[in-house]
Amino acid sequence: MKTWLLALSAVAVINMIGLSIVLIIKKIRSKKNWLIAAILILPAYSIFLASIRYAGLFSNYSFLIALDYILIYLWPPVILFYVRMMTGRKISFRLKTFLHFLPSFLVLCFMLTLFLKTEWTYLLNHLQTKQGLLFTDFLEIPFVIQALSYLFYCRKKVLNHNQSVKKSTDKIHPVSLRWLQTLIQGLIVIILIVSVAAVFFPLVEYFLFFMSIASIIPYFYLFFKLLSSEHLFSEKDHEFLKSFFVPQKKQLLFSFPEKKIQIKTADTQFFIDIASLLYIRSEEKYTRVYLADRSYLSDYTLIELEKKFPEDLLRIHRNSLVNIHHVKNIEKIPGGKLFLVMADKEKLEVSRRMAEPVKVVLRIPTKKLAKF
Repeated sequence: MKTWLLALSAVAVINMIGLSIVLIIKKIRSKKNWLIAAILILPAYSIFLASIRYAGLFSNYSFLIALDYILIYLWPPVILFYVRMMTGRKISFRLKTFLHFLPSFLVLCFMLTLFLKTEWTYLLNHLQTKQGLLFTDFLEIPFVIQALSYLFYCRKKVLNHNQSVKKSTDKIHPVSLRWLQTLIQGLIVIILIVSVAAVFFPLVEYFLFFMSIASIIPYFYLFFKLLSSEHLFSEKDHEFLKSFFVPQKKQLLFSFPEKKIQIKTADTQFFIDIASLLYIRSEEKYTRVYLADRSYLSDYTLIELEKKFPEDLLRIHRNSLVNIHHVKNIEKIPGGKLFLVMADKEKLEVSRRMAEPVKVVLRIPTKKLAKF
């Protein structure tokens, strides 16, 4: 059992810490990435520490146990802050925000009290054979209650967000967070499994065995889901990692042009390459397509063009689409309005509702993003 426990724990720890390192070093720097890294590192540290405690690799590890519980109590608030950022809410660290970290502070005080009362030796002597009442009542039960309350609250927020996305007709609406919903539900199941295991299998050996198995399951899902996210990886890293998991399409002997838009005039009709298109505007029943030196009317609607060329065309206003490859600059005027400067020096207004998606798609660096 000891060998299996250490093997499963090692798999979980390597997987979570490896992804955390990728998030911190290789990916675009942002608060979301740092929070994801914390979500992964904290459980990994706890699983690793529990395993080496059971294996008896250290004789005096009271400080590590204290640090373990202080850090693991930070895990539910970190998940909450990540959900807030993913659903579009800003985080400002005020007094109300710091109250989320109160349990960790209380655990720290509890640990100091044990040291001062010299009850820590009693706790260590019984830790590897059975769960002491002092240990269970004051540390594990509050954590289960705290974690479940935070996770159920986060699940409600993500569900509300997904429902608003589903009802919305706006194609540039923030993406559905079904993967985050699945992850949170998986974490809820983990907490319940660990709690049941602690009740029916009070021996540390079985408790840690169930915890290791349960902890591995959702993080593989999170790992592969994050690999498919274009907004978290840089473009180069995204394509590099994607090549390992996404089968490449076979190259055809003859290729047929796909990115063409049909143009009709009074006496003829023809096709123009989407790459030569600068921007598109809606004019009552028709759509006008603008090139570098001229413009044409098209029977396509903005919605049809947006669906047909999602990789090239970006909606910036209810009546405007732009070719992202021909955006030369972004300007901001007093009052907060944004304008995209196109290749033909035309300035197109960005609606306030589309401002955030435009910044994400155009990959404006974080420092510049704050200025807007």
